[in-house]
Amino acid sequence: MGQAAELQSRNRLYEQQLDLCSRQAEEREGYYLELRRMRHDMKNHLSGILGMVNAGQTKEAGDYIQKMLDDGIGTDADEISHTGNIVVDSLVNHKYALAQKDGIQFEARVFIPSVLPFQSGHLAIIFGNLLENALEACRKLPQEQRYIILEATYIKEMLQICIKNGSPGKLKKDSSGRYLTTKKDTGCHGIGLASVEQALADYDGELFTQYENGEFQASAVLYSNSIEEK
Repeated sequence: MGQAAELQSRNRLYEQQLDLCSRQAEEREGYYLELRRMRHDMKNHLSGILGMVNAGQTKEAGDYIQKMLDDGIGTDADEISHTGNIVVDSLVNHKYALAQKDGIQFEARVFIPSVLPFQSGHLAIIFGNLLENALEACRKLPQEQRYIILEATYIKEMLQICIKNGSPGKLKKDSSGRYLTTKKDTGCHGIGLASVEQALADYDGELFTQYENGEFQASAVLYSNSIEEK
């Protein structure tokens, strides 16, 4: 009965997380679409500024540039993911910005199409939890040992995600082989990988983890052809 209650509790937390990630994905999509529109319009902005400069209207050009800066154009953090997939790009770029703040080296090789046959909420859970775990592990390390390497590809109806990161030590596992959280608040934490596995289950996916020589690796696989079969 204890295991059933724990499973029910995990399912509730997973459903809440899926709902939250789905809403966040929609918000990111709207923001990212607006950002892309603004960048598309940049050529027109620059043409207008050039015309003002050529006409000697330096004050007007300065005011125009200041307005663009006030609106946020040109002040965004560097981006590392440019696939065109709004959910994945915005999430990876957000985690990249967090890594930069904490002095964590972050490499990303993401080669996926702009449209994937997986729910946005599921993608947010998988990418989000795996990257957040990597960030948390790196924050416990000295500056020179902090790194994250993300690789993602979509080939032959299969999405493969691999994340490697520096880790402060071999993590403990419970009797079922699940990694235990190192945080004190075990009631709210430690469900990240379980949520990832539950999201993967909808696509007959799998999660593989390993630790070796100070490096933790998490690899996830999703199969799009499993959607048609269900």
